[in-house]
Amino acid sequence: MNFPDKEGLPADIINEIIEDKQGNIWFATYGGLARLNLKQNRFTYFTVGEGLAFNLVNRVFEDSQGTIWAGTYNHGLSSLSIRQTAGGESYTFRNYTKNEGLPGNNVLSIAEHRDGTLWFGTDEGACQYTHGGNNQNAWFRTFTTHNGLTNNAVNTILMDKQGRILFGTEQGVTIYESVDAGSLVRFTQYTDREGLSNNDVRSILEDRKGNLWFGNYYGISRFSPAENRFTTFTEDDGFLGTGCLTNSICEDRSGKIWIGTYRKLTVFDPARVRPDTAIPNVQLTDIRLFNEKIAWQPDTSIVLRNGVRVGNFRFRQLSDWYGIPEELSLPYNHNFVNFDFVGINTNTPPTVRYQYQLAGLDETWSSPTNRSEATYGNLPPATTRFGCAPVMGEANGVRRFNTSFGYAPLVGNLVGLWLLYPIGCRLRVHPYSVSGTAGSGENPGPGVHLYPNLQRPSRRCGVYSVGFGHAVANDRPDRPGTSERTLD
Repeated sequence: MNFPDKEGLPADIINEIIEDKQGNIWFATYGGLARLNLKQNRFTYFTVGEGLAFNLVNRVFEDSQGTIWAGTYNHGLSSLSIRQTAGGESYTFRNYTKNEGLPGNNVLSIAEHRDGTLWFGTDEGACQYTHGGNNQNAWFRTFTTHNGLTNNAVNTILMDKQGRILFGTEQGVTIYESVDAGSLVRFTQYTDREGLSNNDVRSILEDRKGNLWFGNYYGISRFSPAENRFTTFTEDDGFLGTGCLTNSICEDRSGKIWIGTYRKLTVFDPARVRPDTAIPNVQLTDIRLFNEKIAWQPDTSIVLRNGVRVGNFRFRQLSDWYGIPEELSLPYNHNFVNFDFVGINTNTPPTVRYQYQLAGLDETWSSPTNRSEATYGNLPPATTRFGCAPVMGEANGVRRFNTSFGYAPLVGNLVGLWLLYPIGCRLRVHPYSVSGTAGSGENPGPGVHLYPNLQRPSRRCGVYSVGFGHAVANDRPDRPGTSERTLD
């Protein structure tokens, strides 16, 4: 059975469909609200003429009291109360805009908490709505980035089984919860730094096992509260849809997840997922200067395309496989360095991502990235070390592997201090490959990452260190990755 606009719908574009407590079907369209009475096979229309705030309706929702709510595009919110009378039905509209307390007039999402309060998401923040009888004495409480939201554009809202409120925004997920018997509230943020495949979250689902599913433009991410772990599924994993649409995820009775996307309807069976436990083999493939590949030869001088002259290279020898200069020394003005690396995984190579850190300059590890290069420019005088670790598709920082370009002392078994005068930088490259075991998988919480101590490499582990200018003392040279201090 089809219902185009010629057969009863006010418009062809439908943003949301719900079923009310009476078994009627409601449509939020670009031409207003439409209600389909299945028993009578008859449409009833609600537009600006009947009192609707605007005909372009983004969302339609029925609350626990039977009131119908319509969130419109740039014209605020409408509540519709329907009463049965002797003459048929009586309709009462009440409209709300920023003048009445909404944070914004473009209403993107609607949800109801188990305590009876309503929550509305707009492109200027979210708000909690509490009303008296018959929607009188209403008041709004607004939440924005100043209160803890990751972004003010709230695309979707979910109430989970614990009573927490999840906001899917254009810059990640925010979880709002009351603590200390309601005396305090807490905001917890999740972004791509914690494992989301993309920050523009359009749909949220809590499945029967308590896992949280987040749909965005690039795929879906599953969060396991029990393990505090994200698992991301993209096109590389078989997710062939291009972007998850707003409020377009549901779970059927068998546990399968249905996702509405721009190109396809995708059905995902979590029971058939098999984790990839193969450890990637990460190797350093090149060291470049000023974004250009260098033909490493001792006692040579090269003019790059940008006009910079480089040369006076000193190194012990070139590695056998990639031709990487070992124990390389560079002049002080060659301080724009590119590190190229690759993670080799024979099972699912596209899912390998990387995190890296230049000790002393980067306070934390970088966000996971598919880019297999790290660039550092205008490096100040210092002695530092570069580290890179592979991150598989399961999480950001959750399943990291020991070693693989791990930290190593600039000079092995350093006794006392090794002074490096500020006349140049020194890069030492040891031609090893990768070995190690999977990390523990622990993660203390969003925004907090656990990094296993990078162990001293075996004779198969790619490790390199770089120093610029000043001297550094390594208090524990036998333990790569221990703290350092710079000596002035």
